[in-house]
Amino acid sequence: MLDEAERRSAASHRIAPAPGSVRGMAASALQRTLDRAFADWRNGRLRVVQNASEARTLLQGAPAVPLGEGTAGARNTAQSEGFYLPASGDIILIADHLPSAEHAVWAAAHELGLRQADRTALPAAARELRNLALVARQNRSVNALVSAIARQRGLDDSLPSQRQQAAEAALAELAATRHSGDWDALQQRYGVRMPLARRDSALGVQARFADKLQDWFGRYAGMRQNEGAQVSAVLAEMLAGGDGQRAARVAGDVGLAGEAGREHDIPKSTVARELLGTGQAPKLVYQQNAGNVIRTREYMLNLAREMGVYIPDDVYVIFVDPSLLSNKVGAMAEYGQTGNYLGANLAAIMTWDGMKNINNMIPVRLSENLLSSDEAAVAHIAHEMYELEKFESLGVWNQRTFIKQTASPEFGGLQDSWHSQAWDYADQIVEIMRGYAR
Repeated sequence: MLDEAERRSAASHRIAPAPGSVRGMAASALQRTLDRAFADWRNGRLRVVQNASEARTLLQGAPAVPLGEGTAGARNTAQSEGFYLPASGDIILIADHLPSAEHAVWAAAHELGLRQADRTALPAAARELRNLALVARQNRSVNALVSAIARQRGLDDSLPSQRQQAAEAALAELAATRHSGDWDALQQRYGVRMPLARRDSALGVQARFADKLQDWFGRYAGMRQNEGAQVSAVLAEMLAGGDGQRAARVAGDVGLAGEAGREHDIPKSTVARELLGTGQAPKLVYQQNAGNVIRTREYMLNLAREMGVYIPDDVYVIFVDPSLLSNKVGAMAEYGQTGNYLGANLAAIMTWDGMKNINNMIPVRLSENLLSSDEAAVAHIAHEMYELEKFESLGVWNQRTFIKQTASPEFGGLQDSWHSQAWDYADQIVEIMRGYAR
């Protein structure tokens, strides 16, 4: 990513676009940005040229695929942002054809995700970008739309790279529908009916994707401003799918959640702080690390983020001695302030800020026994983040709602609670880790 000095340098060395190009950006500064964002990539090279003429010279007749397209042969260098070279795995980007350094990072990561079926062959930025889209398929309505788009576009839904393509298109379609409000057009285009009762849920998935995509830009492309505009532009390109005339449909609101859900905050003094979120049982059996290798907290958090798990800035995850977990004997995770369900005032009001400690953070405590299993640790992180995201979206709730959504049925929880849904989500994250996401 660009530091401030390089960003100023890139701005001061803008090059006048060559005939047929759309804009100019210094290739050398862009190359440094990409080298940093993809420093862990070992299966090819990312090369930046200034203009279309340099790209043609570099290609020298080699089979090349314009970025975002499916087959080698066409070389429309007058318009393409760059090329993927199947023989070498290299990517060539044309600086004059890219709107920003941030967009260039996204274009390269996106292209790598489309070309590589094996996630282990991808750099971290591309793996995470793929997973952001795949995780959205946990929602039944979104998954139906993804499958319909895959069929219509002739994509193989069994391949992770093509699942990513279909999932991104579905999320972009939802962003466009959010803007237009025309759900009938969505049904006519793909044959997927989205009942009124399911629309808010589908748009919630799309909004979380937009938020996480914004966070991705911040970490891999160094964005400091105009994040919403950049996310909107990327969603537009996903929607276009090779048809530029459709890109304008995403202009405007893309569903960035921002501070939504906190507008009804109640002073902390009114909040009882003794309840905890609690974890029970996943469906998958999580595997121990080879040789029972013990990971660090930082390793597990980075792995969870790479898999697409969003950890809010005001949530602090820590691994502790199991004896310090106080919500249930044998529990592996908890969040909020220490205490238990017994004797709770069910009418008492709770808020997001009300779950914070004196350091203004929501503590999430996980058993340090999880550090010997990447799958188990990431699953528990994902589980707790899923529940917390649900509560943050509510803004305000009472303890009766908290118990119904986080406790197991024997303690008053609902059968289809957020707690139960969180384990489905956690299992899907683990399946992504194993390389066969649904």
